[in-house]
Amino acid sequence: MTARKGERGRLGGVAAGLLALSGALASAAAEDFPEPQLVFHIDMQEPQRVSSTIFNANNAASHYEGQLLDHDVRIVLHGFGLRYVTEDRLADTAYEVDEADVAERDDLLQRLRTLSDTYDVQLEVCASSMDEAGLEQEDLAVDAELIDYGATRLEELQRRGFSYIKIQ
Repeated sequence: MTARKGERGRLGGVAAGLLALSGALASAAAEDFPEPQLVFHIDMQEPQRVSSTIFNANNAASHYEGQLLDHDVRIVLHGFGLRYVTEDRLADTAYEVDEADVAERDDLLQRLRTLSDTYDVQLEVCASSMDEAGLEQEDLAVDAELIDYGATRLEELQRRGFSYIKIQ
């Protein structure tokens, strides 16, 4: 019996060592793979590309939620992206929404709202583009953070470790 006690002691020591090692590996893995950070870019005129961007942002956020991963998913909108964050037709601006396109624009705007509300995807809208179009924050139909410039915000987020995604 003494030999078995010695074996149990050694096995217990090995098990404890493996447990400690697995904890250290999990900690190292967490450091190697920080919280997922994605930034999607919407500055395009084509509704199908905007739709694809929203679809992909939704899938990413849904995936991370399903995996119980903390994540930070953002969408930066500037230029033609303004079309999808206001109900204003932006008449007499470079970003004007044709009457025939209003229903499709409204659908995309609602999908952005839902994405933001459901998965806490942060929408960031370019204040410079808004100034150019004569819009104020109260003209936004979504909950969004105003940023100075879309392009410089994208660069800043990439420098901070965000993966940049733009649908072509």
